[in-house]
Amino acid sequence: LPPFLMLVPIFTPLHTSSFPLPLLLPSTSGSESLPEADIPLWKRARFTTPTGGYKVGESSVAAAARQIRLALIIADRRRADDRLIGRLRRESTLVTQIEALQRDVSTLQRQHIDDENRLTRHIQHEHAQRDVALEDGDRVAVAMAEAEASRVRNGYGSNGSGPRLAQAVCECTYPDFLKCQPLNFKGTEGVVGLTQWFEKMESVFNISNCTTACQVKYAAYTLQGVALTWWNSHMKTVTLEVAQALPWKTLKKMMTDKYCPMGEIKKLKTEMWELKTKGTDVIGYSRRFQKLALMCDRTFPKESDRVEKYIGGLAGTIHDSVKATRPKTMQEAIQFATELMDKRIRDAVENKRKFEGTFGNNQN
Repeated sequence: LPPFLMLVPIFTPLHTSSFPLPLLLPSTSGSESLPEADIPLWKRARFTTPTGGYKVGESSVAAAARQIRLALIIADRRRADDRLIGRLRRESTLVTQIEALQRDVSTLQRQHIDDENRLTRHIQHEHAQRDVALEDGDRVAVAMAEAEASRVRNGYGSNGSGPRLAQAVCECTYPDFLKCQPLNFKGTEGVVGLTQWFEKMESVFNISNCTTACQVKYAAYTLQGVALTWWNSHMKTVTLEVAQALPWKTLKKMMTDKYCPMGEIKKLKTEMWELKTKGTDVIGYSRRFQKLALMCDRTFPKESDRVEKYIGGLAGTIHDSVKATRPKTMQEAIQFATELMDKRIRDAVENKRKFEGTFGNNQN
């Protein structure tokens, strides 16, 4: 049969006892059975009028407001705490800084006292050195002053113009010269050794009252080694009489040109131009200046030029005072400078003593 003519199978119906049908309860609303038009108005309004949900919304806003207020209060308290902590930290920092400043003040006071003590020790050391130098005759300034006195005693003025005084002096003999223990010079000692030889020789000349005519003659006896060879060669060239009649200043120039290289001389001249007093060490400055002046005598040929350069290198605390005295010789300039610096040092020591007394009273 065609499909559309096929018989639909008929199934056996289920037993009613296997699946009991549910019971339908009567509706309590009554709205299902009554049309809306037949429902009374008061009942109709019960189902159509909006409920009071706005009250719930109002409560949520109030709760949110309470939470916001609480958060603001907490934030204000935190800011107040932060400000308090910041103020306490700043105060603690200030206290720390004040304590550090107090420690610095105490340190500076101790350093000031230590500096004054070092200054006192330095003064004592310088005075001891000066005394030793004066005793040994190694101080060039004293030697120059004695040289001037020797020229006067020998009948010559300081400007070399000729006899000025006619005084009887005891002529220095060679044994007298040797008693003063002059240095020997070999020609290999360099600039420093030659300078020391010049200084010692001039000191011996003055201590022994050696006359101008005997200075080069006696000085030549102290030459040894290559220096003696050079001197003997010179004597053969100009004869013994002419060589021994040389002025001492001419011999110094010849030996400087021979045993001091030009490079060394230039260094010495530069040092002399730049030489300044270091702190309160006037004695050390004077010694070094005199040594350089011996080696660079052509730089300042006149005594007045050397005096002016010497004063220019003094410390500012005494420069104007020494300049105002208008010293004529190096000896006068050195003497004025030394006395003024000693006075400045004594004043500093006195001020230190007063300061320590005041500081001790304040601590008590």
